[in-house]
Amino acid sequence: MSFRFNRPSDSPLPGLPSGFSSPLLRPDLKRNLWFPANGGIALHLSRQWKPMLSGLRRLGPLLIASRNQAAILGHYGLYPELPEGDGDRFLSENGDHFFELLHWHHARVWEQPMPGGVSYAVEFRNLEGNLFHKICLTPEADFPAFLDWVREYQAIGIEGFPPPSPVHARMEANDLAHLLSDGDEADGQGACDCQASSAFPEGSPVEITELFLAFRHLMHAGLSVTATLGGSGGETGLSHSHSFRFRKVGLSDGWAYCTDDHSVLHVRMDAIESLAVEPRWWEPGEPLQVSGLDRDGRAFFTLASGKGQAPDKWNRLIRASFHLA
Repeated sequence: MSFRFNRPSDSPLPGLPSGFSSPLLRPDLKRNLWFPANGGIALHLSRQWKPMLSGLRRLGPLLIASRNQAAILGHYGLYPELPEGDGDRFLSENGDHFFELLHWHHARVWEQPMPGGVSYAVEFRNLEGNLFHKICLTPEADFPAFLDWVREYQAIGIEGFPPPSPVHARMEANDLAHLLSDGDEADGQGACDCQASSAFPEGSPVEITELFLAFRHLMHAGLSVTATLGGSGGETGLSHSHSFRFRKVGLSDGWAYCTDDHSVLHVRMDAIESLAVEPRWWEPGEPLQVSGLDRDGRAFFTLASGKGQAPDKWNRLIRASFHLA
């Protein structure tokens, strides 16, 4: 699958490929999801977030990504179907997304030049100004429908937006085209030569090395993993879950990567204060889950057994990875 969306063009713009003419600068789209400081219109969105998000499903296949201070979870597919009715807290129809709209602040469309074309994305930020949700168009997406969606929701944001905190400004959400160097990458087709014990700085918590080893064990075992990403303390306003099998595992610039052809989990290892391994529902025989915690004991992410998978093999692998009795 190609990861970039190419558009024909006929006039140059600064910072964009030669010959490119932005479709977002059409006369009827001059104010398009920009925050008021950049020329947009201020508007309170308490009643608009849900229909706006529901409209994303009409765009076709998308890259859907969520993030917090320590992890990024992304996958390709249709935007989740949302339930009918009002309310600021609701679960998507497939149960993979839990929305708390009171924490949402504003959205913005981005148009970014890429080596093979132009990438179009919608970014959502919370009340603290942190990017927590991002939608990228794919080549298969309906671009005219995207422009119609932009036109319908031109005024996005409310006054008083604070600047992003440094921890969030450090790294934007990676797409699945991110390539790891051969020395840092493992895949399920062959042996991996990298040694997890030497991959982390001296003084790193032992549990972090074990977490990376658990990623590799899950990959080689071919088990389905349900990754759940939420804000530390729930401040992002979105909890995102997705099940997939790790096909490649690697390290790059302090981040661990677990990916297949259509899904990816990125974990910033130095942001994790500790790990917790515990039964999912506190019942005997229930599958264990692994959570990466912040300093207050709140979960950045959770790994659990994939849907419809017998818990026995999963529990044995998790116990072995973390040296549990």
